[in-house]
Amino acid sequence: MTAPAEVFDATAYDLPVPAQDGYKADRIHVRFTGVIDLDRTSEFDLDFVRALRLGERVSLIVPGQPDSKTFRHNLVSGDEGKVDYSVSIRIDALEVGEPA
Repeated sequence: MTAPAEVFDATAYDLPVPAQDGYKADRIHVRFTGVIDLDRTSEFDLDFVRALRLGERVSLIVPGQPDSKTFRHNLVSGDEGKVDYSVSIRIDALEVGEPA
């Protein structure tokens, strides 16, 4: 007689998706808030702004701090029942990276 086959345990693959009130997030968003003022007397800042082109991608590093986390249970048609989890990050600096 053979031993019974073990049942696959899917909990090993259950990721720690944020949840609240028994609902797991269907979508996770990161939002950015804040304004960074550039120095109009800095050649670097002026060169950076001049090099920006509408519609072209740019790589930036924007250090900041998370300032809020929210859950939202959508009631909008088409998204009914979906749960969104959002983290807002207040940016406080700007570092220019390589062109994207």
